[in-house]
Amino acid sequence: MSTYMELAKKKEIHDDFLKISRSEGIDIQDIMREVASGHLVIIPNYSKGAPIALGKIVRSKVLCNFGTSSFCQDIDVEIEKVKIAIQRHASFVCDQSVGDHVYEHRKKLIAAIEVPIASIPLYQNVEESRSKKGDPLAFTTDEVLEVFERQIESGVTAPGIHTMNKELAKNYLDGAQRLMPIVSRGGGIINAWIKRYNAENPYLQHFDKILKIAKRYNVPLTFVTACRSGTVVDGFDECQKTEWKMLRSYIKMAHEEGVSIIVDGLGHMAMDQIPDAIKTLKEICYGVPLGVLGPAVTDRGLGHEHIVNAIGTAVAVWHGANYCNACYCTEHLGLPELQDIASGIAASLVATNIGDLARNEMKSTLLKEEMKISQARKNNRWGIMLECALDKEEAKITFNRVGQKNKDGQGCSICGDLCPFVITGQVQNKA
Repeated sequence: MSTYMELAKKKEIHDDFLKISRSEGIDIQDIMREVASGHLVIIPNYSKGAPIALGKIVRSKVLCNFGTSSFCQDIDVEIEKVKIAIQRHASFVCDQSVGDHVYEHRKKLIAAIEVPIASIPLYQNVEESRSKKGDPLAFTTDEVLEVFERQIESGVTAPGIHTMNKELAKNYLDGAQRLMPIVSRGGGIINAWIKRYNAENPYLQHFDKILKIAKRYNVPLTFVTACRSGTVVDGFDECQKTEWKMLRSYIKMAHEEGVSIIVDGLGHMAMDQIPDAIKTLKEICYGVPLGVLGPAVTDRGLGHEHIVNAIGTAVAVWHGANYCNACYCTEHLGLPELQDIASGIAASLVATNIGDLARNEMKSTLLKEEMKISQARKNNRWGIMLECALDKEEAKITFNRVGQKNKDGQGCSICGDLCPFVITGQVQNKA
């Protein structure tokens, strides 16, 4: 089976190229050119829904991370969260479940939704090793490769692998000049496994086999950075840059085999560091699509982390990030509950739109949409305004709560009959 990248290089049209061209409103030749270069990555959807694309010539996307934990095992609740996220326009989801019955839970998830599904296969290795051997780190290299392929066979179309290696573990994390040496869960697991067995990260040690699996199923790989900073104090440091430089050879190897690559993760950093961080990562990593969690631009936003991360997301997308991992107000405190999902997804959706609106590649398209809502606002056309909102559901709920006086089209309840649009319209009518 040829991959998207191989087909694009041969100028052969795949049906998914046509689907992306239609959904994004972009010429198919531009789609194929960007796919061939590795700058546009298509995440296939082998279940009921449509593929999505990540890259600079398409709109930025929102990823919803979710999953059971060792404390919260109810997959039905997690699926309900995912359904809310998709309703609020998350483009794809990443199952990061741990705990018992991970594989069975994922099958149930895949049957319930229609957007592409990403995952971190390593977490399944940890849980199977814990349940079968009584030791979460007792998994073998062969088991890592087997679970990686098994998850793709089950319907995962964007598998993620953590990119910690022995050199990083030894030289940059042991005694590192960092307040928080490592905050990535998967990175921490791989780091511990490397130290215990004095062995290389199995995903990197056998990267040729990983590529063969990805190529066989025509799925992209996501490099989940293990050394992203967990505090603004450590933001954009040498540890992160060293990891990105290490990724370069693996990206080159993947592209030579026709496998597309995504890089995920910047970590916490002050807002002024984001442009340079993204520019540096993009230059090192051949311009592949980049996903960010935020970045969180302050560590003091507990209870409001969706706002903190939305600010970072807007800046990151403006400067070249291609999707964000949605963040919720519960970040750093606990798993989000059902009532937290809508506001977190909405904050991310608004942030990506703000960032896209500042990008040359998307500005003209999005300004047309801004013009439509602005004309409706000028003419007090509330119905049109609500339909133009990014988050229509919340816009309508809010309007029904505070906007009842607006329905006669004579201004909103803030200015009332002194609405500048109403007054201007009266003067024009008299004239």
